[in-house]
Amino acid sequence: MGGMVAILAAVGMPFWIAAKKLITIPRLGVVEYSPERKAQEKDKITMLTMLLTMTALGGGVVFMGVSGAGGIPPGIVTAFRANALLSFGFTLAIVVAAVGRVTGLKRMYGYAGLIVGSFLLQKVVDIHPRVSFLVPGVLILASGLLVLSRFLQENPILADALSVEEAVDATE
Repeated sequence: MGGMVAILAAVGMPFWIAAKKLITIPRLGVVEYSPERKAQEKDKITMLTMLLTMTALGGGVVFMGVSGAGGIPPGIVTAFRANALLSFGFTLAIVVAAVGRVTGLKRMYGYAGLIVGSFLLQKVVDIHPRVSFLVPGVLILASGLLVLSRFLQENPILADALSVEEAVDATE
């Protein structure tokens, strides 16, 4: 499961780059950060890398706990198996909250709470596990679309902005 984060990043990066070229650059132009801001961004990337590494290691521990590898006592294996989905939900929420901390986006804390609540509800009420993924996913998607809509309304395309091709050449 830890490797899924890397796969998600690899698949998501082309979409991120395309969105910047089509949405952000025509509205805000190409931003050149100060050396101090570049250092802050580098620190954020380092923190996120450490977080993802810890998440992958935590995923390995949960995998070992669920599979019983490494001579883990049967009682602990049973506990891991009974709460594997809940462990996943808490791990996902920790990652989302940490991303909120690193990026300063307070809504990420709400997303983390929504994820935890959904997975706890699944455990307590015994609803289908897919609902644990679907409900927060739909709400987070709706929130993201709302944020995008506000951004598009508040930031019309700049009349004097570089063309997309010029902006792309300037960023490379």
